[in-house]
Amino acid sequence: MRKEKTVSTCGKGEKMPRKNIGIRLFSIVFLLSILAASVFPATHPVSTAARGIIRSSAPRSETAMQRAPARPAGLLTAITPVHSKTPGLVKETAVQHSLDKLLSNSAKADTRSQSQDQPRYSGNGLVVADAGSGGKLLRTPANRYFTILNYTAGWRVKNFTVAHEGGKPLDYVREIGHFAFPPGAFCWYSTFNNNCVGEKEGSFYKVAFKQPGPVQLGLAVQIWPGYADDPARLFYISQVELVNIKTEDTCTVELNRDLPLENERSSSDRGGLSRDHQEKNAGSRADLQQALARALKQRTSLLKISYSGGPLKMPDAVEAMLEEALAQDDYLRYSLSGYNIRWADETGKDLDIEFNFQYLATKKEEDYVERQTAGILQKILEPGMNEHQKVKTIHDYIVANVAYDLDRKEHSAYAALAKGRAVCQGYALLLHKMLNKTGIKTRIISGQAGGEKHVWNLVNLNNNWYHIDATWNDPVPDIPNRVNHNFYLRTDEQMSATHTWNRTLYPAARAPYPRAAFEQ
Repeated sequence: MRKEKTVSTCGKGEKMPRKNIGIRLFSIVFLLSILAASVFPATHPVSTAARGIIRSSAPRSETAMQRAPARPAGLLTAITPVHSKTPGLVKETAVQHSLDKLLSNSAKADTRSQSQDQPRYSGNGLVVADAGSGGKLLRTPANRYFTILNYTAGWRVKNFTVAHEGGKPLDYVREIGHFAFPPGAFCWYSTFNNNCVGEKEGSFYKVAFKQPGPVQLGLAVQIWPGYADDPARLFYISQVELVNIKTEDTCTVELNRDLPLENERSSSDRGGLSRDHQEKNAGSRADLQQALARALKQRTSLLKISYSGGPLKMPDAVEAMLEEALAQDDYLRYSLSGYNIRWADETGKDLDIEFNFQYLATKKEEDYVERQTAGILQKILEPGMNEHQKVKTIHDYIVANVAYDLDRKEHSAYAALAKGRAVCQGYALLLHKMLNKTGIKTRIISGQAGGEKHVWNLVNLNNNWYHIDATWNDPVPDIPNRVNHNFYLRTDEQMSATHTWNRTLYPAARAPYPRAAFEQ
């Protein structure tokens, strides 16, 4: 028996809505068949450690200004938390810790993809059968799993090919192991049809995934008995085609059988999974909240907590902690694109909680934003500038140097800086980041304009709040160094002609900005 609860939010920056709770009871057989059908069109599950986390996704939209030339509607990422109460979740299992054992060097990629963040990976799924192994089912050791190290950048496996050296005709790939993110655990699925070595030399078996595909792969090979010499042979993943679910870029990587084990240089030094995966113990609510806040700040994707404190009402208690962390940091709130929570509270045992977070940008990309904004501010701000001059200088720099993303794919401050383009979320995040660095109070506000979701900023000057919409101050098509001020330092009344928002959630902007101050 299993209980599941699905929660959707009404939009970025809005308070958590009241939840509609639906409880469905599934038999184990039915659940496994559904899991298999969703991943392998021609496979069926034989065993799994997956415990029913539901994928988090939400439509993203932003407003288009009603003017000529009209701006296409962009995308606003909405947080969509999904919860799964899972009594069967087991702590400290080898399956769940397999992602920690990333000990293979990266192979060289075929860089056909034009993405600025190329895929990084390790392992080749190697299975080694020593002489006399006939009759055995051999699996890829965890440290040889093919693993996408920077999976948070959007890279997923589209398909892969298995090769052999010395394999016998009746040797076959009996199971495929994979880890899908978010969320899940490493699962094994049986295969059939064309999975034998046969008379093929080298590559002999190919598997394609429905999208989005997994981020980690392993092999389980049945060594056929009865061959007189029963020699040693090996099997490995020879080719993987990757697709980026964020950018739709593709990349094909070629792997060889001799991919060496990793040396002392940790995969986390290259932005690997271990950086995104944390396991903590919490003996109190304060410990739990501190671990959660720290994980969000570090852009941790997978956080597992063993909680031994007082009773918690799940998931309400941890959602309240999450909301408290987000309420203190608008930049973090609008950089978090989604999350999942699952938990197990077996009698007499600690409460095991697992969080899966999805962000607009990786930790490495956020570090880039920190460095770049510090350098830009040092360059564009002059000594003796007052807050009014700083706000205008920062606003004008962003509008002059960032173009609206007509493809509506880029949402982060990183994209605005590194790629020079973004939709409204990227403009608002970058403006918020730069104003905060100068000590000027600012908020990110979400609402609607033109009937669609949109985000912009509030800024505090002389104890008065004003609206700034840098996105709508940027001409489309982009005109380099052209800056408009139609939506700069506006009151609620002025802004309400084109924008709507929940006024109870944000400070009021009542006082008109002095014209003389703007001209100065």
